[in-house]
Amino acid sequence: MTPKILVVIVSLVASLTYVRPEKLTLSQADAFDFPLYSGRSFNPGIPAATGLTFTKNDGVVQPKILGVIDLLLLNRLTARMNQLEEAMKNLVENSQATADHLASIKSDLSTLKNTIDETKNEVATIKVDLGTITATADDLASVKSDLSKLKDIKLGNIKSGLYNIKSSGKIDAVYCDFTLESTEEGFQIRVGFLNVQTLPVYFYVQKDTSASGTMDKIPFEIENLNVGGGMDIQTGIFTAPVDGTYFFAFSGVIVAPPTQQPTVYIMYLKNNGNDAAQTAFIDSSLSSQLAISLHLVATLKLKKNDQIWLSSFVSDNALSLADSSFTGTLLAEEIPLLQ
Repeated sequence: MTPKILVVIVSLVASLTYVRPEKLTLSQADAFDFPLYSGRSFNPGIPAATGLTFTKNDGVVQPKILGVIDLLLLNRLTARMNQLEEAMKNLVENSQATADHLASIKSDLSTLKNTIDETKNEVATIKVDLGTITATADDLASVKSDLSKLKDIKLGNIKSGLYNIKSSGKIDAVYCDFTLESTEEGFQIRVGFLNVQTLPVYFYVQKDTSASGTMDKIPFEIENLNVGGGMDIQTGIFTAPVDGTYFFAFSGVIVAPPTQQPTVYIMYLKNNGNDAAQTAFIDSSLSSQLAISLHLVATLKLKKNDQIWLSSFVSDNALSLADSSFTGTLLAEEIPLLQ
């Protein structure tokens, strides 16, 4: 082998993978034999920058290149080991993170399972409770007027005490003793009734001026009370805000001068223009002036928007009305739901 060939081989081997002293294996290439040389001194012309030299020792050329190759292989193996160690470290860390994540998922699944079990138990309890309620709509409707029906249907834990029931368009308060049978005396005792109203209604108005002669509608000037807003003092008309039974009362003083003619003063309570009640003062003649007190009361069953007012008739325009007042109140409301 010529020196030039040796130089090429040495230059290539300096950066390649070492397998054994007799043979070098090129990366991604073929294998080349590396024979030993003897004889005369030999200088293959290796560049000094490579750090490689050849010397003659006992007739044999000792290639220091083998030591350099060993060093290169060691460095490459060390670097590769470091890479593998770092990869292993990352793998361990990722495995730990994955294990922690799996543990968290396992904990969440356990919590979810407990929640599902609790929900199942609650649903089962609800089913049991619903199973105790066997009343039909007709059964419950009958309970509105007779609590003894509660003994015949299952509505859970029924306690003795006061109950409200519908009775003849109103609500009665009754005490029911469920320790007794529904047929026993004292099972249901009526205490009274409840005056249930969707709207309180009452008014009280007065006149502070006198009014002479016949008047179709008597207005008022002073509004003391007008709860529910049914009374209009300017027109003197009360409009019923709700269905129900109302009470009305009028009180006034009639001033009558002396006269030889019959004296007549009539006060009417009108319901939608019809006479609902009246009061009157009548005298054949008056020798002197008189002040006569008039009173009128009435209890009327009204529908919503029915109108009530006072009207007067006099035989002599000299008759006058003074010091009068008019009041009204809702006694009992008729609620459609209770009918």
